[in-house]
Amino acid sequence: MVLSHHPNKRLSLLSWLCYSFVVTASYGGELRAFLMRPVPGEPIETVRDIVDRAAGWRAVDYGDGFWDKWKHASEGMRELVEGMERVEYKPFPVKLVGDD
Repeated sequence: MVLSHHPNKRLSLLSWLCYSFVVTASYGGELRAFLMRPVPGEPIETVRDIVDRAAGWRAVDYGDGFWDKWKHASEGMRELVEGMERVEYKPFPVKLVGDD
């Protein structure tokens, strides 16, 4: 087959080569990204798992009695809430336009 005499075949071949290059590069990049992704840890199944893995949990204390509601909860939930760091609620000062 002589491509110099068939411009349609030459264009088709060039288009197919460009398409093949793009698909191959995309697949290779996705495969590399998939293989380098870290393996996730064990799934969380119980509240005890959450308590054991809790590292720096925080909750905002709005003063609405949230902390008192957990006194009658299950042991795992109580441990989770008691292990949280309480952050005091401090609203941002609001200035209206024209206030000096």
